Amino acid sequence: MKSKLLIGVFLFFYQPDMLVAQDRTKDFAGVVFTSTAVHDGNEIKGHNERLEAFLNFPIWVGGSQALGGNITYVRNDYGGINEYFNHSLSNIEMKITWQKKISERSKIQLTSRVGIFSDFNDLSAKDFVYFIGSNYSVKYSDRLNMGFGFAYARQFTGYQINPFLTVEYRISDKLTLSGLLPIKPRLVYRISRYFTWNNEISGAVENYRLNAKSFNNAVIQLSGWNAMSRFEYLLKRRHRFYIGIGYNFKSKMGYYDDTNEHNWTIFTFNLTHKAKPVSEIKVSGAKCMIGYNFVF
Repeated sequence: MKSKLLIGVFLFFYQPDMLVAQDRTKDFAGVVFTSTAVHDGNEIKGHNERLEAFLNFPIWVGGSQALGGNITYVRNDYGGINEYFNHSLSNIEMKITWQKKISERSKIQLTSRVGIFSDFNDLSAKDFVYFIGSNYSVKYSDRLNMGFGFAYARQFTGYQINPFLTVEYRISDKLTLSGLLPIKPRLVYRISRYFTWNNEISGAVENYRLNAKSFNNAVIQLSGWNAMSRFEYLLKRRHRFYIGIGYNFKSKMGYYDDTNEHNWTIFTFNLTHKAKPVSEIKVSGAKCMIGYNFVF
């Protein structure tokens, strides 16, 4: 009975979650490794190895409401670039999401997130970033769910705002369009009961603070867009394995001194340019990934 209740919480709370983690639907935990070439078309021929692990967990469920959490750990290792960007950068985040069904066809979500983004050589209050967001969605038919939302993030170099639309449209029995528009649209083709082909484009901004002793609390900002295509295999309804290839395009790496000047950005686009980078490079490169999720 308890196990059925716990599964029910996950199915209620971790249905396609457009705001927090759309690629972790009904997944309890997982790990993914990504290797990316980093080059600027001239002298730089670097690399990035990224390891990410996550855990989803229910906190509370009652009637039409639920509260759930997520813990994510990420480590980025950069090399072969230059003295500004050859660093190991990590983050640990905690996310809490409250969801309420307003009616049989509509629901609302509120999400808060706090994380430490740093080289982890020393830690202080300066290393924390914050995020809040909301999303309202409506089920229009058995094939179509749509909604809208807004997210705000306080990062080291400024403030980021992301208005977005959400969609989950089952085009056919095999083909589904879902995600956040325009931040992270996804097209999934179900080949069979066990195999799926997943294609997505995503844009993101990440800030990491370096240690005070060696770098005087300088900040590295990673921003840009990438495309990824991956094949997934579900084994015994509990184990999802996947492998994919992709490409980073329109990406930037910026190195900033610690400053009180702050930029406003929408999606990945800088609107004010108040904080000026000491060094900035435009990079691109192919990437490959391999991962595993435990499905609850």
